[in-house]
Amino acid sequence: MKGESLYNMAPAGLVEYGLEQFYLSLAKYGNLPWGEEPCFYWVHNPDTGWPSFIFSIRFPYAPQVKDIAELKLSAEKGIFPDSLVVSDHRSSDLLNLLAHAGFVPVLSWKGMWCTEEMVNFLPVNEKVRLEETSNNVQAEEFAGVVNEVLFAAKRISPGLVVTSESAGLWFYRVVFEDRLAGSIALHRIGNLCGIYLVTVKPEFRRMGIAQTATAWVIKKALDEGCNRFILHASKMGEPVYLKLGFQPVSRLWILKWGR
Repeated sequence: MKGESLYNMAPAGLVEYGLEQFYLSLAKYGNLPWGEEPCFYWVHNPDTGWPSFIFSIRFPYAPQVKDIAELKLSAEKGIFPDSLVVSDHRSSDLLNLLAHAGFVPVLSWKGMWCTEEMVNFLPVNEKVRLEETSNNVQAEEFAGVVNEVLFAAKRISPGLVVTSESAGLWFYRVVFEDRLAGSIALHRIGNLCGIYLVTVKPEFRRMGIAQTATAWVIKKALDEGCNRFILHASKMGEPVYLKLGFQPVSRLWILKWGR
């Protein structure tokens, strides 16, 4: 993203940038170790089970084959964390190169974006409300539902998900008729709002809960001065966000070193 800034970045770049900043903010404010190397930003905490990430946003534009070979060597030696996030909007060959080098895709999302003018507010489910996560008990509930819905094994430490307004981070438990139904997180960077960790428990799906929660977060972000929005949608969630006005711009992958 050399020569780009947050205010003139293309939508696909915003999606990738937003994901990077979200994890770096968690690293800074959630006591998650993080570091910087010539080609990569990374965050890593093996003690809590949090996934390790290297961000492809810092990949040089050319030649990537050499960089991937060095990354493979670093992974083999344990120098870098063993997982990375990549976006395929820059080079259609990047994913294939990484897979050939031994990195295995394990999760993927569609990167989506919209502006204030594109937002389509639809009828909401009046039985849904969002409760801010502001103490350890609530953080346990938030982490529990995220781990249950998104990950086969526990990956999120409750200590990382207590709201920190100074970091532009808000975490909400989504409640349906006094029952915990899901989660959603908001990260504000200037006039950009990233929406993350959107989950709905299986027994509460097809009830408009994700749509209601996302619309609520967008309204809050608008009140805070945001006018651009990004998120990362699963295959199941993509139709919901299309209805709200979001457009797909890239695909993001998590890959793990297949040792």
